[in-house]
Amino acid sequence: MTNSVFSGPVAEVVTGYLAQGGVVLAVDVETQGREDIGVFYFDKQREGRLASQHLLDLGHRRTAFLTAPLTNPIRTGKITGYQDTLATEGLTGTLIVAGREYDLDDRDHVYDCQIGVELARKVLIENPEVTAILCMNDLVALGCLAELAAQGKKVPQDYSVIGFDDSFFSELVQPKITTVRTEKYKIGQLAMEKMIELMEHGSTIRHYDVSSYTRLVVRESTGVPRK
Repeated sequence: MTNSVFSGPVAEVVTGYLAQGGVVLAVDVETQGREDIGVFYFDKQREGRLASQHLLDLGHRRTAFLTAPLTNPIRTGKITGYQDTLATEGLTGTLIVAGREYDLDDRDHVYDCQIGVELARKVLIENPEVTAILCMNDLVALGCLAELAAQGKKVPQDYSVIGFDDSFFSELVQPKITTVRTEKYKIGQLAMEKMIELMEHGSTIRHYDVSSYTRLVVRESTGVPRK
């Protein structure tokens, strides 16, 4: 799954392939409104709502959302879902803590983890009233967990932490990470079925909403707020 934008060299390759009669289906990708590419998309606001509602149901009212810079719709969608969900409870003071801008060479998994470390440290210093932390993805959550442990904080007794993506390590770390999961295997099956249909029957290229394949996975990193 990726959130890359079809631009530059990638766009040139895709355009050339389509010109030769090829079929392109993209999963969770921003295609800048191109109608010649089939897209399987997720309601990112719904994902943000799932995570936020879980924390509200546990009793959390003082939360923070850790994220890399809000430079693409994947991130902003989750943030909007977070804000809307808290607003339904009359909680308008949402705390969004965004990381620094970065160079392309730094755009890797180490960066995501480091963002979690740096922003968790910032929350502990500047917003000690927070009891739950949402993280833009599980890698950010991993960094957040590491910093909380380094500061002697317990999860979920002192802070609840929730991520997105259900990365493979989410069940391997301690505590296991509560996350919002996308059923990638099922979506892969659906994408292949649609690809065959397009190639064999020339069906119309469409955008497919696969948000129903997203669900909350509750593990060990979330609990009731501390007293």
